[in-house]
Parts: sequence; C-alpha cells; structure tokens
Amino acid sequence: RFDRIVSQPPFLARRPGAARSGFAHGGPRGDELALRVIAGAAAHLTLGTPGTPGTPGGRAVVLSDWPLLDADPIDARVRAAIAGAAVGALVLASPPKNLDEYCTSVAAAEHPALGEAFAAAACAQRDHFEDLGLRGIAQALVVVDATLTRQTALVAVRHAQDAPITAADVERIVAAHALAASEGPAA
Repeated sequence: RFDRIVSQPPFLARRPGAARSGFAHGGPRGDELALRVIAGAAAHLTLGTPGTPGTPGGRAVVLSDWPLLDADPIDARVRAAIAGAAVGALVLASPPKNLDEYCTSVAAAEHPALGEAFAAAACAQRDHFEDLGLRGIAQALVVVDATLTRQTALVAVRHAQDAPITAADVERIVAAHALAASEGPAA
C-alpha cells in the first residue's frame, strides 16, 4: 500500500491505422490506460479513518486528457474504475479543448515536417473522434483519496495555463468535499 501515487499515463486516442506509440497512446479513446491506472491505484492506497484527523489515508493523482462523451461522463468512468475500493474521487476538469486544434497538434507531433501526411493525419484523427461521438477533450486531474468516503464528483476548474492547480489547492478541494460528505458536525 502507498500513501501517494502520481501518474500522467499516455492519453492520446489512437486512431485506426496510426503507428503504435507506447508513450503517447492511451487506447482507442485515449482514456483506457488512465482508467486502468486509477483502478490499480485505488486498490493500493493506504486506508485512513475518514473524519479522523491524523489518519488521512492515501491519495493518487492522475493527470490526463479525457474524451468527452455525453453518454459516458468522465466522473461515471472514474466511479466505475474505483468501484469496490474504499476510496472516493474528484475529477478536476478543465473546459473542453478545441478539437480541430487538438487534432492538428497530434498530427504535427507525428509529422513535424507538416505537408500532406500531416494533413491526412489531422483529418483522420478528427474523423476518429467523430466516429467515437466525442464532443470534446478536457484535461482533468483525477484525485483518488481515502478520505472521500466513496463519493465521486466532477469539479469544474479553469485551464491549467490560466490557473495552475497547486498541491495546496488539491488539499483544500479534497478537504471541502470530505467535510461536505461527513455526517458529523464540523470541527
């Protein structure tokens, strides 16, 4: 068991026909590997006593880009990944990124000389997203914590470049959610 687990797994969606990249692709949607990391982390965190100062338990922090799907919200995917574990999670999600810009940046990384191969890759990535039914991509910091008493919540935050989230911010947000979920009086 661990007190802290931190990960930024590969998170790019791998479109059909794209060359495999172990350091970039997180699965066909892009979130498959992040969800496996979250599930594994939840099972290996130290367990504290919720609501008891001095026994905070473990925390995992996973940073990733997440596909936005109306029928499958991020918080529901995270909730399913940690089901059965004695932890909860907060999904600190930024506003969606522009999909065309996102596809262009993915294609530029694959084809830095740009040209026809770059254009074809950008269009293929966008087509892949449309086939998946994505309405966007959001960067999210998922915080899995033993003090959250099996709750999962989506928390809207600003883009990291506009307002970086610090460790102190995470502490305050987790503490506020843990307090809101506690059944006893505030100390």
